[in-house]
Amino acid sequence: MMEQSVEPKKRLNAWLKLSRPPFHAVGVFPFILGMVIAWSQGYPFNWGVGILSTLAVILIMLTTYYAGEYYDYETDWYAQVKLCKILDDRVKRGEPCRPRCIRS
Repeated sequence: MMEQSVEPKKRLNAWLKLSRPPFHAVGVFPFILGMVIAWSQGYPFNWGVGILSTLAVILIMLTTYYAGEYYDYETDWYAQVKLCKILDDRVKRGEPCRPRCIRS
C-alpha cells in the first residue's frame, strides 16, 4: 500500500483547521479570568504555574477536538453521502445548487 505524500504547508493548514483556534477562547479566557480574579483577591500568582496551567487547558481542548473528529469520521462520511444524494435529486429536478460531495 503506497502512502500519499502531502505538502507540509497543506498538512500544517489541515492541523490548524482541525485545532479550531477561535474556539480555544471558550476554555482559555475563563481560566485566565479566574487567575486574574484570584490574584486581585490577594492570592499569590506564579507565572510558571499560570503558563503551564493555561497550556494544559489548551492541550485538553485539543485532545477533545481531535478525539471528536476521529470518532465522528464514519458518521460524518455517511451524512455527507446522504446529503450528496439529496442534492443530486435536486439537480435532477432542475433546482439550482452547488454540491461539494464525496463521490462513492
